[in-house]
Amino acid sequence: FWNIHKPIDRDFLNRWFIEKLLSEIANKYSTQASRSKNLGTLGRYLENMPDQNIDPHHFEKNEVYIQININNQTVNLSEKDILFFPKNVRENIIKTLYDNNEITEDVASEIINS
Repeated sequence: FWNIHKPIDRDFLNRWFIEKLLSEIANKYSTQASRSKNLGTLGRYLENMPDQNIDPHHFEKNEVYIQININNQTVNLSEKDILFFPKNVRENIIKTLYDNNEITEDVASEIINS
């Protein structure tokens, strides 16, 4: 009933939980067993956290596309599509985009003149 009328502040609960665990681990009067239990709890909690907090409305606000030419066909990949690729594919895309693609003065003048 309470949750229907007042939503739960998940960020506050996460901060409070981590601060509580860290304070109990750092407490000089706590026993070794208590510290071990809290360290294990903290480890399990951190393992189950998502990789990043993604704003659900981010994709609606900002649509970013990467255009790739494959066999003279332009393919538009959205940020949302790229997130669903396996990690090694994403790393290869980023590596391909940034490796040896430094723009020199000659390349910049060629781009401007075209």
